[in-house]
Amino acid sequence: MKKYVILLFATFCFNSLLMPQNSCKPRYDMKILNYGSFPTTTIPLTSGWILSVPHSDEFNSFNTSKWRCYHNVAHKMSSHAAFKSENVTVKNGMLVLSMKKENPPLYLPHHFQRPPWKYFYYSSGYIEMIDTIRYGYLEARCYLPNSLIQNACFWLFGNKEGGEYEYDEIDVFEKNFDDKNYGGPNVLMQNVYHNLESDTESLVPQFISFSQPATARWATFAVEWLPKEITFYIDGHITSRLVYNPAWAHNSNIFTCGKIENAVRQRIQLSYSLRDTIVNSSLLNEEFKVDYVRCYKLKEGFNYEYWPTSFSMSDPYIFRVHKKLRLGGAGRTAFINTSTNITLWAKEEIVFEKGFEVSAGTPFTARRIDTDPQLFIDYSPGGSNPNLPDKD
Repeated sequence: MKKYVILLFATFCFNSLLMPQNSCKPRYDMKILNYGSFPTTTIPLTSGWILSVPHSDEFNSFNTSKWRCYHNVAHKMSSHAAFKSENVTVKNGMLVLSMKKENPPLYLPHHFQRPPWKYFYYSSGYIEMIDTIRYGYLEARCYLPNSLIQNACFWLFGNKEGGEYEYDEIDVFEKNFDDKNYGGPNVLMQNVYHNLESDTESLVPQFISFSQPATARWATFAVEWLPKEITFYIDGHITSRLVYNPAWAHNSNIFTCGKIENAVRQRIQLSYSLRDTIVNSSLLNEEFKVDYVRCYKLKEGFNYEYWPTSFSMSDPYIFRVHKKLRLGGAGRTAFINTSTNITLWAKEEIVFEKGFEVSAGTPFTARRIDTDPQLFIDYSPGGSNPNLPDKD
């Protein structure tokens, strides 16, 4: 009987790129990736992901039980503007982070300055989600300002308990253009930092270069964060991917020996900062707008092989992460007739028996992934979530 076995999809495409080595020492590895045209179409979110309500916000109002504002705080990300809560508003169903001139200037401690106090002549907005999250698909629909000196960011950050400089960080996007060597408005940064122990610091900063400006437009920026994989998206298009294995070299954007596993729980951050002095006050009118933040989790399946009699989009088990998944075979049907973006998930293997078919024009992926309880929708550090579906 003819059958197909799909293993981890990142392992069967790029084997020729691997450079085996005896050891892998995480290091600072700058990548400059030429993506091409900025995406003009939108690929819908693939199957399997379920909205995590506690970590999502449509910004119909400012939810103080979900977010906190930074107020009278300075940080190295914003060398010329401090953060103030009045620069955070919700207008017309959107979060708006703005910037203004301060008169008189603010005199605040700046932990990365020497001397540590300085005057700030400008202020801007910065919010952080109160609850933490570990793993999932996280996205934000944003409008990036066109100014080259104002830095809009959507990122995640978490400290190791008791360690101020032991942290994990994922920059879903950072619009940091002060360094003109990296292409101005045509470039975004998508970075990963894993710095839990001082002797294993891993930095994987990436500059994504487009053939048109990435600014003055709406787009949905996302990260798919799995235990050993981090994939960045713009409007559903993959812009870069990191897959961790300690034996792999830093020879492409697909593979990394920079550690990204065992990350701590992180908080979603939306910040708007100033990295240069303003010479034109009209720049202050530009705002960083966020339509929504949505976070998704997967649903854990059976700890054995799931083998349905037929494929159905309405099957409540078909897109869960089972130990094994099998489709087709004698007496069974498995015809996927839909244009929906489909992903099938499994922990060990996915087997396609004779009779399995996918209609033309259907985006289709089969993935074997490493899992963690916190990747799944039923996981909650504080107990059950009343917004989640009932467990089986």
